[in-house]
Amino acid sequence: MPRNPSLPPLRGATPLQALGRFFRLYGISSGRASRSEYWWWVLVNLLVTGALQIAGNMLVTGWKWDYTFVIVGSRWPMGSSGASVIGVIATIWALGTLIPSFAVVWRRLHDAGHGGGWFFLILIPIVGWLLLIWLLASKENPDGARFDRPTATTGPDAPLGLRSDAWSRS
Repeated sequence: MPRNPSLPPLRGATPLQALGRFFRLYGISSGRASRSEYWWWVLVNLLVTGALQIAGNMLVTGWKWDYTFVIVGSRWPMGSSGASVIGVIATIWALGTLIPSFAVVWRRLHDAGHGGGWFFLILIPIVGWLLLIWLLASKENPDGARFDRPTATTGPDAPLGLRSDAWSRS
């Protein structure tokens, strides 16, 4: 008897649902993530990092914008204590979302029917990035169910927030 997924993809997720699942499934790479679940997280992350970058630039240069936009992780303007605080907040955000970001990419690749190892396409400049984006944007594939398996945190004995009764003992 085939098993149902313990982490079924949440089709048509709203931004709040996607964000909630992103943090609730912190570091869990088994299971699947729907396109909406993944892309809502990408949008929220871009908005947060963009806002932090703009705030850091504004605190250093006033309202003068120098037309540079750097995503978290490269350089942060240091010129005032406010910008330093923004830099610390941005670093905490980047480090705090690093592991769940990898996990949601892994789950999204599973939902598209690919192994999570395809993530390493990111190591190939430009062509690999484009291929990875294409895979992440792919439609769900029923073959992805092969990546569903129970774990201590998602199976029938999991805490209430993650428990799924989809796993039947046969």
